[in-house]
Amino acid sequence: MFEKQLGCAVEEAHPGWDDPFEAFWAVVVGDTDLADMRPLLDTYGGEMSPNVVDILSRNGAPRS
Repeated sequence: MFEKQLGCAVEEAHPGWDDPFEAFWAVVVGDTDLADMRPLLDTYGGEMSPNVVDILSRNGAPRS
C-alpha cells in the first residue's frame, strides 16, 4: 500500500535487535504514569493487558 498507492519508498530495516518487545515496552513505560496506574492494578488487573500488568508489577516501578 505504501509503495503502490502512496508512492513511498519502503526499505527493510535492521535496528540491531532480534525482538523489539523490550525496547517497545521501555518507550511505553517511559510515557506512562505508573504511579497513578499502580493503585488500579488490584481492582482492574484482570481487565488490563498482561503486558501492562507485568510492567506495573515489577519492582522498582514508581509507587504513589
